[in-house]
Amino acid sequence: MIPTGSNAKQVEIARLRAISLNDQESPVARIQAARKLLQDHGPSQRSLPIIRKVIKLFVSDSDPDIAERAMKLRARLAKILELKSMKLPKEIEDEPVEISADSLNCDAIATEPEVRQSFDVWHRPAPPDTKEVLRIAYIVRDYTTLDRGIEVWRNGLDINTVLDLVLDGRERNTKNLLSLYRFMELPYSSGIRCLAGSVLHRTVSQILRDRSALPPNDPNDKSYSERLFEELQARS
Repeated sequence: MIPTGSNAKQVEIARLRAISLNDQESPVARIQAARKLLQDHGPSQRSLPIIRKVIKLFVSDSDPDIAERAMKLRARLAKILELKSMKLPKEIEDEPVEISADSLNCDAIATEPEVRQSFDVWHRPAPPDTKEVLRIAYIVRDYTTLDRGIEVWRNGLDINTVLDLVLDGRERNTKNLLSLYRFMELPYSSGIRCLAGSVLHRTVSQILRDRSALPPNDPNDKSYSERLFEELQARS
């Protein structure tokens, strides 16, 4: 199952590609769509031919404004390909352009490496995605209570119920639990309650230790609160 948020991205990529290829759209709209496709989603295997097609169509347009827009897009594409160490055609717009039949298919878009790698918010660098933190925090809140000021699971809870909700379609395997653990461990700076140190964090940590995916507890290790306090002190 594809992680939450991926469908919107697939739809957006398909929409931009469709505008870029649509002969009924104005040249400016097609160039703008191709530029946004390049800037927001990169020159993927299926997007690159579409961007090149737009450049080839309009780089020599009789309207100077349209031609200039296409030339700027060509320069931008060349720069990005150079930065990615991709082989540059001698003349980008003169090379044959072959557009895949499934370029607009959302299921096909989901399989593209560049798209697939950017789906999961758990794999992005710090600070963690605020919406995702809140989603998980609200789930945990519905299944916890306080015992002498400490957050604990409600009596009789099947922890797999919570894990499945938090995993949000990801399989309940060690790899995904490690991703969740690392997401909860990200340095926190957005002012919302942190997941590290929560009952979910403690539970996932223990599951991973039981599976030998994390080292055993070191009695000399500092708690998350202690580490967070030191981090805040270092920033001041």
